[in-house]
Order: sequence, then structure tokens, then C-alpha cells
Amino acid sequence: MIERVSNFKERFNQALEIKNIKAVELSRKTGLSEAKISQYRSGFSKPKEDNLMVIAHALDVNPVWLMGLNVPMEPMSDDLSIADDGTVISAEDRELLNRFHRIRPSTRETIDLLIEADLHKP
Repeated sequence: MIERVSNFKERFNQALEIKNIKAVELSRKTGLSEAKISQYRSGFSKPKEDNLMVIAHALDVNPVWLMGLNVPMEPMSDDLSIADDGTVISAEDRELLNRFHRIRPSTRETIDLLIEADLHKP
């Protein structure tokens, strides 16, 4: 199970230290201002998803790890992504969700009822 074990500020500073990258160098690599990087380092603010991905790429780390979750620090494989709610999702699950959202609402309701019933089986 993936759990939050840290926070962005701690992981960001840890990654900078491990990768031996200074704020000025990260600013050059990402196009983010040194002031914005300083805000991230101090915990004053957290990056939005697009900046998180840019930072993770520049630091060559897993963006989910950077968010503080207990996953490997190494970048994610291409078959994993981050869902809108921040959870890690496989390409297979993403396709299943896309298919679910394309079906009629009445069919979705039926599927939801079947899943709920199955979850409550002994």
C-alpha cells in the first residue's frame, strides 16, 4: 500500500542534496525562478503538478516519491502515471477508468452497485 511517509519540502531538499544540485542550477534546468525554488525548499509553497513533473525530471526522481509517498526514488516506469487525485495508477487501470467514463450513466450506476455489493460480501 502506498502511504505518505514524508512531505514535499523534506523530499525536495533530500533530492537536491543527494543529486548535489544547487538552486541556481535547478533554476537553469527547469526554467523556474530561484525565488520559486526557495519557496519550495522552505515549505512556503508546493509546486502544482506541471512544475512537480518538471522538477522530478530535472532531478531524475520519481514525482510520487518527491510528493512524500513510500515508493522508490527512481523515476517511474512509463506504464505508471499520477491520477488527478494524486494516486499512482497503471496504464491498464487508466484505460479501464477511461472505458468506464465512456459508458452510459445508467450502466455506470449498475456497475457501481455491483462493485458495492461485491465489496460487502463475506
